[in-house]
Amino acid sequence: MLTPLIRVVLEQKKSVSELLKMLASVEQTDPITGIVADLQALEKTYEGLNIEEQIRNNRADMVLSDKNLAEITTLVERIRSGITE
Repeated sequence: MLTPLIRVVLEQKKSVSELLKMLASVEQTDPITGIVADLQALEKTYEGLNIEEQIRNNRADMVLSDKNLAEITTLVERIRSGITE
């Protein structure tokens, strides 16, 4: 069973993919190119988790380790600061 925090983090995978699709239709200039690169790195991190496979194999407890959460958090912080600065 996934904890609420882990569930919220994992549910963002689809949002990241959708945002990348939307940004693909925008002119690729700064700061868009930097945001896209960071979002692609975040998407790759999510893909590396093999979320669906882990859940299918009843290994939901293994989906998000402290290391994975730290990596996702770092990427999200970088994206947010890039947008707000």
